[in-house]
Parts: sequence; structure tokens; C-alpha cells
Amino acid sequence: MLAAGKVAIVDPFNMSRSGENRINAVLRIVPLAVVRNVLFALGSNGFACLGIFANTEVFMLLLVDAAQNAVAFQINAATLMRSNSNA
Repeated sequence: MLAAGKVAIVDPFNMSRSGENRINAVLRIVPLAVVRNVLFALGSNGFACLGIFANTEVFMLLLVDAAQNAVAFQINAATLMRSNSNA
């Protein structure tokens, strides 16, 4: 959990390259979050083979993913705004 949190904090800073639109990199994060959401939902609804995903750790990773996506979108947008205003 600690490693996942650290990666989630550091990874969005890859989106802050000045003058570059990194929206594609941001959008590559989203499918992983969607897969985790689906696995958690199926596991918590009683699918026996996916029961391993119905726990608190997976739920916390879902929250970390949501925060990571939000921060990455904001950093990318702020970097583009700053780059465009300087141009």
C-alpha cells in the first residue's frame, strides 16, 4: 500500500513537462482504474473466482487511482495553460 501511494504521488509529475500535451499519458492511467473498479465490483458481488478483489486494500487502491487521475489531469491542464500563456 505504501509503495502504491508513493507511485501515485510521483507519477502525475510526469505530466508536467512544459510545453507538451501529455493527455495521452494521462488517459493511459484510466483503463487500469476501470479494470480495478470492475474487478472490485464483481468480487464484492459474490463472484467466487474474483473474491480476492473484495477487500479493503483493493478499495484503497481504487481511491488512490481516482486521486492520481484527478491530479494528473490538473497538472497537465495547468502546465498547458502556463506554456500557452508564455508563448
